[in-house]
Amino acid sequence: PVMVMSNAQFIIGEGKASEKLRTVGYLSNLSAAKGLDDVLAAAESSLGRGWPLQFIIAGPFENPADNAKYTRRMKSLGNVRYLGAVQGAAKEEFFLGIDAFLFPTRYRHEAEPLVVLEALSYGRPVIAYARGCIPSVLAKGGHVVPCDEDFVAQALGKLESWMDDDRQFEEIGMAAGQRLAELKAQSLAARQELLGWFTKA
Repeated sequence: PVMVMSNAQFIIGEGKASEKLRTVGYLSNLSAAKGLDDVLAAAESSLGRGWPLQFIIAGPFENPADNAKYTRRMKSLGNVRYLGAVQGAAKEEFFLGIDAFLFPTRYRHEAEPLVVLEALSYGRPVIAYARGCIPSVLAKGGHVVPCDEDFVAQALGKLESWMDDDRQFEEIGMAAGQRLAELKAQSLAARQELLGWFTKA
C-alpha cells in the first residue's frame, strides 16, 4: 500500500486572519523559476493602478549573480520592500507582517512547498501556480492559477476582489488556517497508522 503524509505535520506557525488586504508577501529562493519576475510584475502593475498595496519579498537569491539586477528593480518600485534571507523570529515576523502570499513557482519539480503551508498556518491566503501538490493543498484558503494561464492577471484580479470586500478576505484567511489544520490532522493520523503497521510487524 502507498501512504501520503503531508509536510503540514511539521508546521508550527500560527496567526489570526487579517481583516484587510494591505500587504502581499513572497518568500522563496529568489529566481525566475520560483516566480520572482511574476511577483515584481504584479507589484509594478499594482503601483500603476494606484492600489494601496505593499509587497514584501524575502529570501536569498538562488544565483548570487542575479542580486544586483533584481535589487535595482525592487528599489525602483516604491511599493516593494526586500528583507533578504529570513529565518527563525525574522521569518515569523515576515508572515505576521503580510496579509496574503504569492507563490508563482515555475519550478518543474515543485512538490509541496513548505512556504505555502507556512502561509496557511498564519491565516494568509495563497495565490499560486498549480504545480505539484499545490492544488490539493489549496483546496480552500487561496486561489490556484492553471500553469498555462497568466499568473499576474489572475493574481491582480483576485487581489482586487479581496481589497474590495473585507469580509470575503477575512473569511478566506480563516479558511487558510482551517485548511492547514486539516492537512496537519490528516498527516498526523497517517503517521500513527504507519507506526501501527510497524508495531504489528
